[in-house]
Amino acid sequence: MSRFRSWRAKHKNKMLKVPLEFESEEEMDRDRCASEPPTPSSPPIVATSGSAEHITGENYMIHLKLISGHNLAVRDVTGTSDPYVKLKHGRYKARSSVIYRNLNPHWMEKFIFQTKDLSLPLNVKVYDHDIVSSDDFMGQGTIHLNKYEHNKVEVITLSLTDPVAPAEQLGYLQLEIKVLNMTYHEQHAYEQQKLQQSKKKIQCWNSILTVTVLGATDLPAMDSNGFSDPYCKFKLGSQKYKTKVQPKTLNPEWKEKFDMKLYDDQSKQSLFIEVWDRDFPAADDFIGECLVELCDYEPDVQHDLRLPIGESSGTLHLLLVISGLSCKEESDVLSGNLMKQAKIDFQLQNIVKLLSAKEIGLLHITIERGADLCSYNERDIRSFVTIEVGNAQLRTHAVSYTADPIWNKTFSFPIKDIHDIVHIEVINERKGKEEWLGQLMIPLLKLQVGHSKTYVLKGKSCLNRAHGTITINCDLVYNIVCAGLQTFKPKEVPVLEEEPKFQRKLLLRNIHKVIELIHPVVQVHHYIQELLSWQNPVQSLMALMVCCTVNVCL
Repeated sequence: MSRFRSWRAKHKNKMLKVPLEFESEEEMDRDRCASEPPTPSSPPIVATSGSAEHITGENYMIHLKLISGHNLAVRDVTGTSDPYVKLKHGRYKARSSVIYRNLNPHWMEKFIFQTKDLSLPLNVKVYDHDIVSSDDFMGQGTIHLNKYEHNKVEVITLSLTDPVAPAEQLGYLQLEIKVLNMTYHEQHAYEQQKLQQSKKKIQCWNSILTVTVLGATDLPAMDSNGFSDPYCKFKLGSQKYKTKVQPKTLNPEWKEKFDMKLYDDQSKQSLFIEVWDRDFPAADDFIGECLVELCDYEPDVQHDLRLPIGESSGTLHLLLVISGLSCKEESDVLSGNLMKQAKIDFQLQNIVKLLSAKEIGLLHITIERGADLCSYNERDIRSFVTIEVGNAQLRTHAVSYTADPIWNKTFSFPIKDIHDIVHIEVINERKGKEEWLGQLMIPLLKLQVGHSKTYVLKGKSCLNRAHGTITINCDLVYNIVCAGLQTFKPKEVPVLEEEPKFQRKLLLRNIHKVIELIHPVVQVHHYIQELLSWQNPVQSLMALMVCCTVNVCL
């Protein structure tokens, strides 16, 4: 204790010299604000992650519609241009689509953005799209937003100019603009919408729209030779697809399939189909269009559609299937009633009616579950099953985060040939890409019906075993007489024919076969050369005597 007192007395002066640390003015202000009650003079500030702006102060919503361009500048050697438009207002930037080989393009595109300062100009620039070199400048214009009346649509004719050459005539753009005052609730709704759009890239699809384009008939002739070079464009939301060009025909056959992903907010959308005639180097000619309302078609059923192409006399033939929807509760009574009705329809007493029909039976198949499908991390697993019987193909919904998924999805397939094969594939969607896990191929006559059966998945060659198993339950009803008569008819032609792929192993095998055939010929040629050069006098003399004998005999 005395030792401690002596140490404290020795260091007493040093302990008193330690400076005191005071709070900074910023910390004191923060503490003072925390102690005072908030004033309800303005709505709270809402900060939403993923948005470019916070909702503070007065905001405006700008609705801009890019209609068309007229008499635009020529920038290509072909006497045309490939124009597109760039928009810039503060931090907001947008770009229109490219209209190829057209000086009077029609875009009809809408742009919506939010702003706080109407004094900032909206800069509009037009460029010519070039693949090899950099894009060429075609003109620019400025829109002053504070000059337009709020909540009213106004049409703008924007003349394009070039600061380097102000006297050059570069044409003009037709636009529509509407400036809206946003309330606090509208601002919040707009921010939420932007957040949903940012998340849509990683959003999981809800169902799949499968469109199989078979062909078209009686298309109008758009070229001087009396034919057309038709192709189709498909658009569903932001998803766009295009078929190949079929040259010089009015009855094209494409036989191409496209899978389009449907999200929760796209179940009532429309599928837009356009048919065009390919012209090069001139602009493509528009033939006609079709509109398909998805809500008008029953899911998990293949629909055979023949759609009129606009006002022309042509008809577009395609197959449409909406599959992959989440499993719906289907009672055993309903399933049993369906099979009872099928047994009545395919009885022998209806043989006269069945002979004229295309279907000879009905397959009722339930994909129950899978087990130990893959060895990935569970967060990377999102598996679904595709079932194909003949030309009909359907798929289940996707089950995530488990290697032992439970689908319990039931499908009904009309049977046209009793010798068809049930082809089942298990696919995993990992990081936006589909990975093949295994398959199962069972002839209809070898299906074990009436109870659940677990099968081991096979590899791509069906000889080796893949990872995991799958459990299915089948029920098959068919007419024996019609099935027997169908055996003597030609087999149904597949709608989609797989294009032959380049196989390196097959090429090497064929090269080896050709070498084996050429090798004996080369050996005979060398032997004849040795005889003629008398490298072995005995063999050459015997060959000469044989030739002389043959000539004397002939």
